[in-house]
Amino acid sequence: MRKPVVVNLGCGSRKGQDEIGVDRYPGSRADILADISSSLPFADNSVDVVIAEHVLEHVPDLVALVEEVHRLLVPGGTFSVEVPYFAHPDSFRDPTHCRFFTWGSMDYFVEGLKPAEYTRIAFNYKSRNLLFSPGARGLLGRFLFYLSPRRYEKYYARSFPARALKVELEAV
Repeated sequence: MRKPVVVNLGCGSRKGQDEIGVDRYPGSRADILADISSSLPFADNSVDVVIAEHVLEHVPDLVALVEEVHRLLVPGGTFSVEVPYFAHPDSFRDPTHCRFFTWGSMDYFVEGLKPAEYTRIAFNYKSRNLLFSPGARGLLGRFLFYLSPRRYEKYYARSFPARALKVELEAV
């Protein structure tokens, strides 16, 4: 059995031991120096897992990058994403952030949920969670979210913000 190929996009200093790190900064722990906004130096269907932790919010053309990730992944491969949640102050603080993510932002890439057809590629959700800070405010935010995600985002997210959205997508 072959060892799974795991690519960590925009790895910075957060690259795992068996991961192939890709980053544009020479000071990172990257194995490959490349701008992830353009084509990635991997063959079609050659990667089992692509990790993008706190990276997608920095990419100018999200659709193009997600299409490129889909090209790399084997059928059934996993795209693991973590991004700042739109209502958290850290989401707005960084001047290099190009976009903000809500509970439904990745629906545009998910089979059967696409609100608009921006791309022909498709994923399925393996998991999707909001990550809340510890403590009473996080606990209340989590409770309000699980009562109704739509109502939480409309009325409560700014008062009790999640810190991040964590999504695992499966390539179709």
